[in-house]
Amino acid sequence: MRGIPGFLLAGGRATPVSYDLKTSIEPGWGNIAVQGKIETSLENAGARSFRFDLHETFVIKKLLVNGKEAGFSFVAAEPSPLKPASKSVVVSLPPDISQGKIRVGIEYEGQLKDIPEFNTFPDQKQAMDDQVNSRMVELAGYSSWYPQFIFGQPLEVELELSLPQGWISVCSGKKLEDR
Repeated sequence: MRGIPGFLLAGGRATPVSYDLKTSIEPGWGNIAVQGKIETSLENAGARSFRFDLHETFVIKKLLVNGKEAGFSFVAAEPSPLKPASKSVVVSLPPDISQGKIRVGIEYEGQLKDIPEFNTFPDQKQAMDDQVNSRMVELAGYSSWYPQFIFGQPLEVELELSLPQGWISVCSGKKLEDR
């Protein structure tokens, strides 16, 4: 496991059970602000920390574990084709919390790093389809605009969307209702 700090290896793996993210997007400014609750289960009984990935430019304003303030630090991640702008967030568990299900409360905000879309240039090394601008908002399910615990894990998502006048929604899932 080359390149992974020892304290991450000693940490616990967390598997998300559910996400409840209230996301505010300002297309004109390119800003994303999120207030969220995540239920997750810790898989390592002796772990004193767990980690998730988040977009490298986002600033965490608040992080709680089971309602208690939790310390956290960042570890830079090597860019990869599907995760070109992520950082790992290492969360220290409050002393009285061990294994089992936990509730993570998080508030964060920021702007996505400006990286060209896939296939913009021949032989392009880094690309990211996610964008927030006055022309469009695209946030992929595989990206780190939300806390990503396990890359590529399928998630069931229910999304309620409110759009500016004249905008239309397009998604790869099943549209349930249009109001």
